[in-house]
Amino acid sequence: MANVNIKFNGKEFLLSCDDGQEEHLEELATYLNEKFNELKNSLGNIGESKLLLITSISVLDEYYETKKKIDLQKKEISNITDKFKELKSLVYNYRDLKEKEISQLSINQQNLKNEIENNRNDYENLVDKTTVEIENFIKRIDTDSKTQWFKVSKKVLRKKLINLRKIKFSDKDISFIQFKKILNKFVTKKNINIGGYYPINSEIESLNILKKLEIDKFKISLPVTKKNNNMEFYEWSFKKLLKVNMKGIPQPLALKKVFPDVLIVPLVGFDKKKFRLGYGGGFYDRYISRMSKFKKVLTIGFAFSFQELKRVPINKYDQKLDFILTDRGIIKWKFYF
Repeated sequence: MANVNIKFNGKEFLLSCDDGQEEHLEELATYLNEKFNELKNSLGNIGESKLLLITSISVLDEYYETKKKIDLQKKEISNITDKFKELKSLVYNYRDLKEKEISQLSINQQNLKNEIENNRNDYENLVDKTTVEIENFIKRIDTDSKTQWFKVSKKVLRKKLINLRKIKFSDKDISFIQFKKILNKFVTKKNINIGGYYPINSEIESLNILKKLEIDKFKISLPVTKKNNNMEFYEWSFKKLLKVNMKGIPQPLALKKVFPDVLIVPLVGFDKKKFRLGYGGGFYDRYISRMSKFKKVLTIGFAFSFQELKRVPINKYDQKLDFILTDRGIIKWKFYF
């Protein structure tokens, strides 16, 4: 125990307290003395006992109010603690839920990868199978008599090649640089007209070439089919509208007939002798034959490289092309290069 001398209302008192509590006791005594003198100045000299009682009540009231505030803050802290626990629980639950979702997404992604891989394998097997069938068919053609298989073989071969083109179709383009190389080497005439085609049925892209030609100030045209498997070419521009004919082919809306100096020909199949396999209507063969009687037309076939055949079945009406361009470049022959 420790003894402490304190002053209260001008008098000295010796009080005892626990060791280490001396300073606290002195502060408390000072506060009570200040409170006592404050009430004394406010109420006047009403007697020491009454003033002591009032001072005690005032101090206890302050203590009580402080205690109520502390209790209220404790309650608020308790509520905040509960809210925090609830929020923490929600975070954990959300985390667990998201982990499950992520795990399921990972499983779904792997399943999708497996499905894509299986589809890719199926696709490659289908392409391989179709290619083998075509190659075997072509081999049979090479060993048969021309007079016996000609009409049938063209029809069957055409069907197989169109199916193959649908399977192996890609967005690979013909090289405009290589196309211009042919023009610069073999066309000396100015203001020439170039007859193109609007690609349908998985034909190789040609519109990019035509658009660049129009930008380079070349005149371009598209075919319009006529009766008796004939056709004519009509001037067209990318600024003008097209209409779709009964066969589903876009053709110029405004009809101004032209006679192209260069003809871009779509191919179903081709061989290194520059013969083409078409759709069987004979439109291009008739047109090229008719045009060649009064003007020279440079004919350039467009095709995918996989459309090449060892030999195209031909008859006396089939027209040989001057060049063939594929996505792999120019089919080169010693005659020209």
